Amino acid sequence: LVNTNNLVRTTPWVTGLKTGYTREAGFNLTATGERNNLKLITVVMGAPTKRKCDDETARLFNKGFNGFQSLYAVRRGDVVANDVPVANGNPRFVRVVAGGDLSVIAAKGAKRNFSLELALSGDLQAPLPAQAPVGTVIVREDGRQIGMVPALAGDEVQKQPRFWERFF
Repeated sequence: LVNTNNLVRTTPWVTGLKTGYTREAGFNLTATGERNNLKLITVVMGAPTKRKCDDETARLFNKGFNGFQSLYAVRRGDVVANDVPVANGNPRFVRVVAGGDLSVIAAKGAKRNFSLELALSGDLQAPLPAQAPVGTVIVREDGRQIGMVPALAGDEVQKQPRFWERFF
């Protein structure tokens, strides 16, 4: 199988997509690339030659990768809360962690201020396995919701034996 996207063959961080040509539309290239956790898509249409199409695609990628960065608002495993009560649990409280990553694109060097809000699905009951879904982590910036990831129990919580069960 021959890939006509020259950049895929010559540039390690270009991950693919689609080339095209018609006499009316000229040379076209939609390309995807990834560097430093930043994924970009470029679209070039109507280039007079394949070489100019490739050059313009490379220029757009360089502009994007040099001017922007991916910032994590929350990462999988980040502690969201340390002391969420678990009914009939031993221990009586559990850590809650983020169950996924959420990142945003920002200008290089920009600082962003995110806040995390824990929305539990309901009261937690023992037994509770580690990594069990317990709700949602809502990510906000300037009070505006920008995304969500699952909230997971950070540790296993056993069921607290009843008083009389301790003796039998």
